[in-house]
Amino acid sequence: MKIAAFDKDDGDYGNTNMGRRFLGMGNAIHIYRNPDNEHLYNTTIHELAHASHWNLSKTAYNKTDSEARRVQESWAVGVGYALTTMKYPYWEGQYYSTIGDSRWYTYVVTDMIDT
Repeated sequence: MKIAAFDKDDGDYGNTNMGRRFLGMGNAIHIYRNPDNEHLYNTTIHELAHASHWNLSKTAYNKTDSEARRVQESWAVGVGYALTTMKYPYWEGQYYSTIGDSRWYTYVVTDMIDT
């Protein structure tokens, strides 16, 4: 998986677009400037979770209805939380209300795995 890192603000910390990997030459994941190492780690894991989720079921992942979008984002939030707290035990999770459209980001997966 190719990841492009940019030292600039782009309105979000990162994004995944599998269409950018045309002929295996593009970077599906773009990571932008993050406020600290914990956010950078979490953003990278979050975007890798999107890419792996897409790879498991391309047809289902490409659905654009609101329920599918919530599943996609909630899965990435949960995976990001689980792996980030392994490296940074005091990580409390990403606050998403200022990043994009926050209604897609739920903590259902995180709630199923944390204590």
